[in-house]
Amino acid sequence: MTLSRAMSPIQIAADMAARAHAGQPIRDTETPYIAHPVKVAMLIGNVFGCQDEEVAAAALLHDTLEKTGLTTEAILQEAGPRVLHLVQALTKDPDGSSRDYWEMLTDEVWEARLIKMADALDHLDCPPEALPRRLRSARKAMTLAHSTEEPIVTARRVLAEAMEAASIRLAEQP
Repeated sequence: MTLSRAMSPIQIAADMAARAHAGQPIRDTETPYIAHPVKVAMLIGNVFGCQDEEVAAAALLHDTLEKTGLTTEAILQEAGPRVLHLVQALTKDPDGSSRDYWEMLTDEVWEARLIKMADALDHLDCPPEALPRRLRSARKAMTLAHSTEEPIVTARRVLAEAMEAASIRLAEQP
C-alpha cells in the first residue's frame, strides 16, 4: 500500500512500524514492541533536539529490517532513500560480527549515530538483570559521540548521565 505523500515522514514511518511490529512484545514483557521505536523517535526530538522528520522516521523504523518482514523496497518506496539509508545503517548484518557493526556505525553519518544513542538510552530503562548487558551497549554507543553537532553533544551528555544512574542502580542491587 502506498501511503499518501501528503502525510509527513513521521506519519508514514509510524504507520509502517506499527504494522510491521504488530503483535510483537518487547523481550520478556507484555509491552507492545512499537513502544520502543516510538520512545527512540521521541528522544531524538524532545531530548536530543533533532527536529529532522526523516531522522525521526528512521528512528521509528530502526528495528524493522532486523525484527520484522518489512523490506528495504517497502521502506524506499514509502519513506524514501534517506530514511532507508539510516535504517540500513542501524541494521546488524546477521552474518557479521558485533565488532564490525560498531566499527561501521562509528563511520556513519551523525544522524544514524544519534538514533543508536537514543536506542541505547531507551534500553537503559530495563529490569535490573538486563542492566549489565544494556550498560555495555550504552558504553559502545558513547563511542559514536565523536562529532560536534548539537544533537550529538546533547545525546552524549544525556546518555552519560543515564549510564551513571543505571550504574548506581546496578550497584544498589542485592
